[in-house]
Amino acid sequence: MISTKVPTAHAQGVLGKKAALPCDIQPLAAEDHVSMVLWFKETDGEPLYSYDVRGRLATQPKLWSSPAGFGTRAYFRAAANPAVLFVDNVVSTDAGVYRCRVDFKNSPTRNLKVNFTVINEFVMGLDFKRFTCYEINFRLSSLGPASKRRLCPVESIACTP
Repeated sequence: MISTKVPTAHAQGVLGKKAALPCDIQPLAAEDHVSMVLWFKETDGEPLYSYDVRGRLATQPKLWSSPAGFGTRAYFRAAANPAVLFVDNVVSTDAGVYRCRVDFKNSPTRNLKVNFTVINEFVMGLDFKRFTCYEINFRLSSLGPASKRRLCPVESIACTP
């Protein structure tokens, strides 16, 4: 068996806000296309979310979200670049390493890990629920590198619509 290293992306979300988990679903060959995208958490063998276009138009996917996972809080945007699994109302138990598995019609399956960090609403004395994503990033950017490493667990947060 050949072991390949799975690329890891990093994403952050603020407690109670919307977060975005990226997944590259672009096929390497122009004539190929996605058949299915599955999301797993850490080493769990059961998917948390699925996007299935096998035998369907890409505009009419079959979607499923585990009630024990994200439930109705998650939705997938395949048209985004990269594609994104949005999670509404982030909770602390959402933190962890996720794996996005992409099955193509002709190409080999692709896996991507996403290390997802949940940021408490109060970091560095800032009430993250009170500020917009862009205001938070502006405040983070004003810190010097040493202060930022000491006071804040993230460089910036992903801004989602």
